[in-house]
Amino acid sequence: MSDFENEIVRLREKTEQNRREFLRTDIETCFIALDRARLELSLGNSHETKAELAMVSRGIEVIERFLGEARQPLTEIAEKLAKLKKSAESLRCELQSYP
Repeated sequence: MSDFENEIVRLREKTEQNRREFLRTDIETCFIALDRARLELSLGNSHETKAELAMVSRGIEVIERFLGEARQPLTEIAEKLAKLKKSAESLRCELQSYP
């Protein structure tokens, strides 16, 4: 391969590495936001809970988009995303039944 082709391969690998790191970080951030939303709900602060849930929902959309653009399956991240979505939906249902 030429130097140019090697550089392209190296940049693609770096892009994939950056994508994995971004997705891991974003998922963890969303889980933290969910924890905060649960805390706010326990304190009776449904407005803040809704705001945190909105952030989590937006995070899920971003994660899904970037996960779909990955060149290789990112099973670990996909599994965490499924847990995140389930937890967010559970809290959303809790919020709906909140007085």
